[in-house]
Amino acid sequence: KGLAPNTLSHQVAALSSVLAWEGFDSLSHHPSVRRFLRGATNLCHPVVHRFPTWDLPSVLQALTGPPFDLLKSVSLQMMTFKVALLVAITSARRVLELAFFSIRQDL
Repeated sequence: KGLAPNTLSHQVAALSSVLAWEGFDSLSHHPSVRRFLRGATNLCHPVVHRFPTWDLPSVLQALTGPPFDLLKSVSLQMMTFKVALLVAITSARRVLELAFFSIRQDL
């Protein structure tokens, strides 16, 4: 597997900052480079997201309300759920990884 087109574009931009191509303002304006990047984009199929997006602020808002609001009076089970969810949110790099925690059968 190669690099994603977006990564390649960033690398071309980085090279453009140190290299000069006579007759072109930027390396990314050269016809061969543009053709290569367009071809790389066409090789990569668009990503289809199977999992619904979720709103982090609404999740965190739910964790500040009942039954999680007062930590002194919350049960050990609810406290465990809250800690597990917060650890999952802070350690997951992508929403896809969080989808593994779903209890829905269609995901």
